[in-house]
Amino acid sequence: TRAVLEKAGLPVPTGGVATTLEEAWAIADRLTFPLIVKPAYASGSKGNSKIHSLRQLPKAFLEAQRANQRKKTRAVVFEEIIIGKVLSVEAITIGKKTYTVAAGEIDELPGNYNPVVGTITPAKLPAATYQTVCTLNDQVMTALGINNGATHVNYIVDKHGQPYLIDCNPRLGGGEIVWDSIPRSYQVDLSDMVTELALGERPKVNYSFQGIISGLKRLIPPQSGKFYGLTWDKKVQKRLSIGGVYLYLKPGTAVTASPKVTGDLVGSITSWGKTHAAVTSQLAEFEKILNWDIRQTR
Repeated sequence: TRAVLEKAGLPVPTGGVATTLEEAWAIADRLTFPLIVKPAYASGSKGNSKIHSLRQLPKAFLEAQRANQRKKTRAVVFEEIIIGKVLSVEAITIGKKTYTVAAGEIDELPGNYNPVVGTITPAKLPAATYQTVCTLNDQVMTALGINNGATHVNYIVDKHGQPYLIDCNPRLGGGEIVWDSIPRSYQVDLSDMVTELALGERPKVNYSFQGIISGLKRLIPPQSGKFYGLTWDKKVQKRLSIGGVYLYLKPGTAVTASPKVTGDLVGSITSWGKTHAAVTSQLAEFEKILNWDIRQTR
């Protein structure tokens, strides 16, 4: 995929792909640290690492190879890290024409690798940058030969306002972003549109920003142990415009207070309001009043 995008002249982080440790050494030696090391075929940040020196390369390379979800694939991607704003973009392609439905701003955890812990929709972007993202989406789908379907694309926008493509995947589900955040902000049901496409129909494309900021914050356990649930004050939930509390785990599941991948997160909360600051504040305040039932294991 990376080679196809580069051939099409699309902006991607400087990097390379290796299948052997020898190739990995050669690629890393010409790049500027720190680097992201990730499997060519994986999801949920599995097998991803951030390395700061060649000494850390062998371990990161082997972890990425083991995490590849295609068993016969040993390809590992190396990329220079770009400092900037990370975007979560939802697009739908209908008859070779791509529509950018929404662009949210991602919040990440600092650490060895950064699980996504929150999204605010829409992102705060200059009009010119947003238009560049829309144009790039159309070019990306053309380069990849995508004629119909929904796609989730991640970009990082550097200090000069230049977006770089860092990830592109089919939008198979979408979770809270697709069926909570986007409908509130844009009055559009992306799930219905994808279903209509799958049935051979041509969905109507009719969406516009409604002036509502939607926020999602994923929940990090305050301590490690076995998770049995959450309780909270329903009156506070209503006051803070908390749309939902979504749990990903079954009772009794082991959790960690130091999540390394998205799969380590317990669930999420959503909220909405008129400004980015208000939504962020509401989510933070509600998270503080959650009562966690986490029991220590012997």
